[in-house]
Amino acid sequence: LRTAGRGTAAARQLALELQAARWRAGARARPHGLLFQQDARGWSFRLALDGNGNGMRTQEIRSGTDPTVLPPPRLEDLVAHVRLGLPQGLAVPRIPPATGWLDPADPVQFGASDLVAFGAVGGTSSGTLYLTDGGDAWGVVLFAPSCRVRVWHWDRRDGWKRR
Repeated sequence: LRTAGRGTAAARQLALELQAARWRAGARARPHGLLFQQDARGWSFRLALDGNGNGMRTQEIRSGTDPTVLPPPRLEDLVAHVRLGLPQGLAVPRIPPATGWLDPADPVQFGASDLVAFGAVGGTSSGTLYLTDGGDAWGVVLFAPSCRVRVWHWDRRDGWKRR
């Protein structure tokens, strides 16, 4: 139960990070985005803003043209024992109504990109962030263009349930 609480807390933290990026984009009247990056220590994410007026671009965030607003945290640093990813060795189905199975190597599913962009006057990318405590999984689903965020929880017995 303790780890399930941590996983739900981590999923809600990611939902808040997405909403905060959206609110910053509207408040500053400039596109903002969250870029998720993986290295040897795992996944981190950083909030950046459009520095040259052409929208959010992964390469421009990496080069500094679209500057980072806040230092990049790791989910594990915000909530202990929870990381971006899926449980190892388990086949996890897609969140309904989608069918099929998730790719355990791709916990950041926003098309071909690991960038979630928010426009200055609304609008965003649709996609899902997946996280795990090693046993269960959570999905943070972002719907465009409404920017609505939903949190889902998966366990082996009950499957996916909205939280």
